[in-house]
Amino acid sequence: MANDLMHWQTRFSGMSVDSAASEFRKAHCEFLLSGVVALPPAEMGFRKSVIVRDPDGHAVEIAEAEVAPR
Repeated sequence: MANDLMHWQTRFSGMSVDSAASEFRKAHCEFLLSGVVALPPAEMGFRKSVIVRDPDGHAVEIAEAEVAPR
């Protein structure tokens, strides 16, 4: 919550954000944003993410990494 004295967020990367969001919707998870959001190119190498609450109320972010040019 925004008025917490401390905020902790876990980020997982390396998976499809769209697939993860679909599974979270099926499981009726609470989304902290409206859904999958695009991130600015400089945002730590991730192109999009979704943030949900786990069963204990902690924020969990799934972030999809930018694909490096070959």
